Amino acid sequence: MALSNDIIAKLKSRAADPARRTGASAMAAGSVDMADILGQQRADFASRSPEFQREMQEYLKGLNSPFARMISNSVAGDGSEAAGLMGALSSLLGGKQMFAVGPGGQTVSMGAKAEPSKAPPPATAEAVATTEDELGFELPEDLKHFYLEVADGGVGPGDGIYSLGELIAKRREMTEEPVGPRGQKWPQNLLPIHGDRWDITSLDRQTGTLVYFDAEEIDYGGWSKTFKDEAESLGAWLQKWLGE
Repeated sequence: MALSNDIIAKLKSRAADPARRTGASAMAAGSVDMADILGQQRADFASRSPEFQREMQEYLKGLNSPFARMISNSVAGDGSEAAGLMGALSSLLGGKQMFAVGPGGQTVSMGAKAEPSKAPPPATAEAVATTEDELGFELPEDLKHFYLEVADGGVGPGDGIYSLGELIAKRREMTEEPVGPRGQKWPQNLLPIHGDRWDITSLDRQTGTLVYFDAEEIDYGGWSKTFKDEAESLGAWLQKWLGE
């Protein structure tokens, strides 16, 4: 089933808005940079009395842990230790921007920060056909409708639906070799369309439902329990995001 005209219109509006085209971009737009918070903390510390500063530094020095040293450096130093830690974490996550909840529920951004941009233009019919040749099957109608009418990826929850190139690469990654802990193969009917690393949402080519792969369940419920229904259709999944 193709996506409704209403959903397509709303998705196009989001695609043209750098601050709203994905869940991640919306979060980034409403966040405060960690460096700004640390800078404010250092300014507040510097404004306090010498006695307060001395007592606070002595207290922090008495805490024998890397975390305490990082806090001390952030408040009374140059903030280099916290910046280094955030940079290392960002590197481990492939350079992606990270978020945390700060005081008062404020979203705090950490790590790499990219300038917001509009989504890519819609894919051409030729690009979709080439993708289908690479995959060896036709894309589900609603997903094809998304690519042809909205954008070649980069719109939706999280970092958005994969681009056609990412779609091919992720499908290849999950199916070229068994990915289960005991050699289980990725279900052929599940086409990964969204997610990072093992945090994957797939479109079931047989039923049209959205299925979430929960890797943490491997240790508890086994391979079959890792696949959980997430939405009855691509349209329902996107509509829920659009309504947030």
